[in-house]
Amino acid sequence: MKHQPLTHTPLENSRVLIRLFLFMVALFVVLFAGSALAAPATTAAPASLNVAAVELAVPTAVLVGDPDLGDAPDSTNHFGVVMEAYPGTQAHFPTVFDQTTGSPPGPKHLNRPLHYHLGPNISSEREADIGGDMDGINNIVPSANNPNNDNFDDSITSPGAFPHCQLRTITYNVTVIAGGTSTAYFNLYLDWNRNGQWGDTPLCPNGSFAPEWAVQNQLVTFPGPGSYTITSPVFTTFNQNPQQQMWLRAILSDAPATTNNGSGPLNGYQFGETEDYRLPGIIPTVPPTPVGHDGHD
Repeated sequence: MKHQPLTHTPLENSRVLIRLFLFMVALFVVLFAGSALAAPATTAAPASLNVAAVELAVPTAVLVGDPDLGDAPDSTNHFGVVMEAYPGTQAHFPTVFDQTTGSPPGPKHLNRPLHYHLGPNISSEREADIGGDMDGINNIVPSANNPNNDNFDDSITSPGAFPHCQLRTITYNVTVIAGGTSTAYFNLYLDWNRNGQWGDTPLCPNGSFAPEWAVQNQLVTFPGPGSYTITSPVFTTFNQNPQQQMWLRAILSDAPATTNNGSGPLNGYQFGETEDYRLPGIIPTVPPTPVGHDGHD
């Protein structure tokens, strides 16, 4: 028996083409989804940087451009609450950026994108005393007189002692995330006289001045991404009461500082970080009293 060739009506041909198209679409979706699950996208680490350190130092939220502020106590806050720098001493450190609470503004680093920062780690916050904060708590909580809440103030790991009216330096660490050669400015403030503000210039008995703006716009150059350890210029200390706590502020920024009180520009810095430290008092060691010898063994 002779077989006739199979033929399809135009309607049947259309149905076949539609089924074939749907099959190809389904196959594409399965293959694409499988490859995405099997090989998640990764971001290449900058040269010379430890990958684990970069992932810890630069959380995703920071990479998209979140600011950084300090965490020293500030009585010009959004709650109108007086904070203390030390027991019985009102805090006048400029930390809150919003100038409607009272000037001057605290330093704010926009970091869009994040280019460099102090130490190996950084966390971000929208403002010092209100709004979202990556640490889970605002840098300062005025109602509880609770400052010093930034978890990643980590560039000055061993500030050491500050002998009264002596010359010394300080060592700090910087992490550069990306880019070619770049420059930054480093500034250091210390509340030598413990009056709750930076900006004074005490006079030492030998006639030397000890500005609380101890390091003024040290220019540092970075050849590229990496971790850097830097020594500050020499400055004069003033520390009549080393057993008392003392507030220190370190600022790394793309523009020079212009004030002696640790404040920032009205529009903020483009890059960098501010770190505030409440240094513990150092209790002088007293040599043991010699025990008399009574002649008996």
